[in-house]
Amino acid sequence: MSKIGVISDIHANIDALELVLKDMEKNGVDEIICLGDLVTKYFYPKECVDAIKENCSIVVKGNCDDLVANDERYKYARGKLGLSRIEYLDNLPITYKMKINNAFFNMFHATPNSLDKIFNPLFSKNELTPYKDKIITDPNEMFMRDNEIVVCAHTHQSYIGRVKNNEFKLLMNNIILEEREKIIINVGSAGEHSHMTCFNNKVDTIIDPILTYLTIENINAFLYARIKYVPYKETLKKVYLDILKKERESLIPYSPRDKEKIEKSLKLMR
Repeated sequence: MSKIGVISDIHANIDALELVLKDMEKNGVDEIICLGDLVTKYFYPKECVDAIKENCSIVVKGNCDDLVANDERYKYARGKLGLSRIEYLDNLPITYKMKINNAFFNMFHATPNSLDKIFNPLFSKNELTPYKDKIITDPNEMFMRDNEIVVCAHTHQSYIGRVKNNEFKLLMNNIILEEREKIIINVGSAGEHSHMTCFNNKVDTIIDPILTYLTIENINAFLYARIKYVPYKETLKKVYLDILKKERESLIPYSPRDKEKIEKSLKLMR
């Protein structure tokens, strides 16, 4: 089989996407699958959609793709994309199923039945998050069949875990996939990997100095899944300067990534 790479959550950040695509090429990825959220938050939706169309064999829809395609308030992104790209986003499938060796995979953006529900075992303060109404806590809701390997995204945090006896247990970020296991893999983000923190009963989001993607490959008859990490600190500085420039030009998209969050994240990286 070819070496498969899975990316997600680019959010119109072309600098981050190009960094990840170069790393995938360096690591010998033959085929790329994208799990959605090509647009919103940053300033290059057209360039990101075109790059994904050119480099990815399979693309599924994310919640932000659906918003831009159907909500006219996203004037900046829609104006940059044009009608054909908007229709492309709107017509993306919700899930993609495949079989590798004897293992069944189901790939989607958030959950198999929703574009914006959240399963995030890395954040336990669910009652404090602004998305608390969208959180699911039962890992079995991530599966559509037994003995299935789920590959998802949406949370901007990467992890690999196993569901056994209805309980979710985190694993290492480099595992051998067994065909009779229930595995959940979150590929993180190729546009803005981040994590939520809780301080004084307030939830805050910090951008990480990495970008992530998943590789799946067959080595000596074993199926390996690995979360790959791409250094992002220097590129994030470039993105921040670009945001300042766009703000001076009054080019602010609907739902922009606020510069204050990037400023705070950069300070923590020092």
